[in-house]
Amino acid sequence: LLIIMEKIHKPPSNQDKRFILLRWAEFLAERAPPLVFSLLAAGPCFTVFKLINGYIDWEKCIWGLFGNLVLLLTVRVMDDIKDYELDVAIHPDRPLPRGLVPYKEAVLVVNLVL
Repeated sequence: LLIIMEKIHKPPSNQDKRFILLRWAEFLAERAPPLVFSLLAAGPCFTVFKLINGYIDWEKCIWGLFGNLVLLLTVRVMDDIKDYELDVAIHPDRPLPRGLVPYKEAVLVVNLVL
């Protein structure tokens, strides 16, 4: 009876029950604060356009900001992948070790982006 109860009350895994974009949004919000990473991506864009052109071309700057942001977020995920084994032992509460985003999925996303 206890074995049956455990199977009935076993919580569903996050990766099975949650939409992939919501899981990734939570992962990135937790590991890469949106405001901080947006400012990190925007700084070089605005500086380069102002120094080279003497003015800010907003259309190009938005595309540059998008590219910088994708690069920074990819590097953030790559760092979590690199530290996965250590995080499993020392920081199991982080998103990748706790299974918010499966390890293989993170590797696949990084490979697709690059």
